Amino acid sequence: MPDREDCLFFHVLDLPGGEVTDGAWDFRATESEYHGGFDFRGKRVLEIGCATGSHSFWMESQGARVTPYDLAPDYSWDLMPTHQQDPGETRAAMVEIIRKLNNGFDYCRDRLGSGLAMTHGSIYAIDPGLGDFDVVTFGSVLLHTRDPLGALQAAVSRAGTIIIMDRWPPNLDCDKPLMQFIPELANAKPWGGWTWWWISPKVFENFLRIHGFTRFQLTVSEHLYVPTGNRLKLFTLIAER
Repeated sequence: MPDREDCLFFHVLDLPGGEVTDGAWDFRATESEYHGGFDFRGKRVLEIGCATGSHSFWMESQGARVTPYDLAPDYSWDLMPTHQQDPGETRAAMVEIIRKLNNGFDYCRDRLGSGLAMTHGSIYAIDPGLGDFDVVTFGSVLLHTRDPLGALQAAVSRAGTIIIMDRWPPNLDCDKPLMQFIPELANAKPWGGWTWWWISPKVFENFLRIHGFTRFQLTVSEHLYVPTGNRLKLFTLIAER
C-alpha cells in the first residue's frame, strides 16, 4: 500500500477507522444521482477516468464488475504547454501528478479491501484485449480532452450503454449541439492540463445517434465541489442501443 503522503486524491472517500481522504469533489451522498439512477447490478463496466476511484468502488458496491481505467505516468493527458512554459518541465509535473493519483487509487482500494485493479491506457485507444462491456462510463473526463468525440469514438463499439457525466455548460444553449473552447493564458496550469471545452449534452446525443444509439435519458444534479464549497451542476446522459 502506498504511503498516504505519496498520494493525490481527486475524490473524498470514507475509509475504515474514520479516515477521510482529501479531494476536489465529494460524491459521497450523490453517487446515484451522478450516475442517473442507473442500475449497475450484474453489469460489466469500463470506467474511463477513474482517478481516486470513488465511482469505481461505488459501482462495485452496487454489484457491478468494474474495470477502472486511467492514465499512467507513461500515458500523458492532452498537454498544451503555453509559450511561457518549458515542455520538459510541464511533462515532468504531469508525470508526478499522475503517479500520485494512481497511488491514491491503490491506497483507497487497499484500505477498502476492494478487489479492483486499475488498467492503464489512452482514452483514444482502448486495449481490445479488455473485451466488450455492458456499460462504458465517462465521468467528467471528456471536457479535459483535446478531442472529446475521438475519445467517445473509441468506446462506442465496446458497449450497449454509454453513460456520460460532465459539467452543465454555463454559457451554452444546451438544447443545441454546441461546444465552447475554454483555454486562455490566464487559466494555464503548470502541469499542462486544461479544461478544453464546455460541451452541451446535445453534442453527445447527436454523435451517439449516428453510431446506433436510440434511447437517451438526460438528468441534471448538483454535487459538492470542495475548493469553493459550492454545489455545481453536472449532467448525466445515458445512451442505450
